[in-house]
Amino acid sequence: MILICLAFLLSVGLTLYFSRTKTLLCILDKPNERSLHDKPTPVTGGLAILLSIIITLFLVDLLYFSIQDYLWLFASCLLIAIISFLDDCRQIFIPYRLLIHCIAAVLLLWNYDLTILFDSEIPKSFQIIFSFLFIVWMTNLYNFMEG
Repeated sequence: MILICLAFLLSVGLTLYFSRTKTLLCILDKPNERSLHDKPTPVTGGLAILLSIIITLFLVDLLYFSIQDYLWLFASCLLIAIISFLDDCRQIFIPYRLLIHCIAAVLLLWNYDLTILFDSEIPKSFQIIFSFLFIVWMTNLYNFMEG
């Protein structure tokens, strides 16, 4: 419970810090026709949350249990975070972004047991293909909604 509170407080504090216009990491997104905002808005809130998660996971690994079994998940999330941040800073060519989303989906599914999501009668290859397409679709959907 203490680590959850710490992660929350870290993310709030870092988000407030990064969103100040005088900080080094304050990067402003200028609105366009797809934007949900009408004035320049800081885009480094996600970076604050990512740093909070990394710090908290380091403490979990140090104090409670090894997080080595979850490295594929973390690598996948880190790839999405990096490409999303770079896309916020400057436009990334859509096929490159899609390629990174596909690589992240493969990493996420690498060691994941899909039988908890699907009926055991469904062939494993279909489970993997459907899950891959769903992950890439949802990642792109959120990216599109976010502008």
